[in-house]
Amino acid sequence: MDNCLSLIEELDDFFKLRNTVRGITKEEALRDAVSLIYSHPVISKFLSGLDVQFNSEKLFVEALTHTSFVNEQSNYPFLSFERLEFFGDSLFNFLVSDFLIKNFPSLKEGPLSRFRGAVVNEGSMAELARSISLGSCLLLGKGEIKSGGYNKDAILADSLEALFGAVFLDQGFEGTKKLFYKILEIFENKNCLPYISMERLENFDPKSLLQEKTMSLYKEIPEYRAIKFDDELFQVDILIGGKEILSTKHKSKKKAEKFLAKEILKKELYLLP
Repeated sequence: MDNCLSLIEELDDFFKLRNTVRGITKEEALRDAVSLIYSHPVISKFLSGLDVQFNSEKLFVEALTHTSFVNEQSNYPFLSFERLEFFGDSLFNFLVSDFLIKNFPSLKEGPLSRFRGAVVNEGSMAELARSISLGSCLLLGKGEIKSGGYNKDAILADSLEALFGAVFLDQGFEGTKKLFYKILEIFENKNCLPYISMERLENFDPKSLLQEKTMSLYKEIPEYRAIKFDDELFQVDILIGGKEILSTKHKSKKKAEKFLAKEILKKELYLLP
């Protein structure tokens, strides 16, 4: 990612220059590096898009700093975002839970838990991080950059949690809540679909959702029947009320079952005549 590389390259030039100057402590050099990062055009654009300004520039930079960058800059006391990630994980879970309770009043505890699981997971959170171009701001080691770390789901999800942790420590809960809803707004504007939606739940766990519907309607669960062929393909049929509803073939039995459940939900084929 060009933005990520340009930021790292400018920092490399800064460190080389600083290393030639005597009498400057590591802490002073770090302070100047933090100031350089915070004022970089990539960062300014990022913060402007989120409508956020940090009181502590150092705290924000910590939220962007991956361990691979810390390991390569041993002469400077950078901190990785791991501690902020730990804190932000709880904050993000709470904010999502609060959103679900307020916006889906008819859902019971079980569906609420599955819904939260569909929203608070590595893949989904990486999508959210991409919607705000978080990867372009991350401080990564050169090896991690070469391997595409700025677009890895795990790194993006972790850094998003770290960002929430940093905002809470810098601006309190109201600032964190404001950021949460701003990011949801950005995601929806870019994808023409809310981040927290029933469609996400259906994509994440369609089998459980279908089971809930058939239990509610018919007091029974769907039946999946699988036959394995010589070509390593599975034919999977799904039955509701003893009636075959849909069939498909796939190399993975689990993926076939998930596909069938998703299609039945999408087309409302669970509504028997």
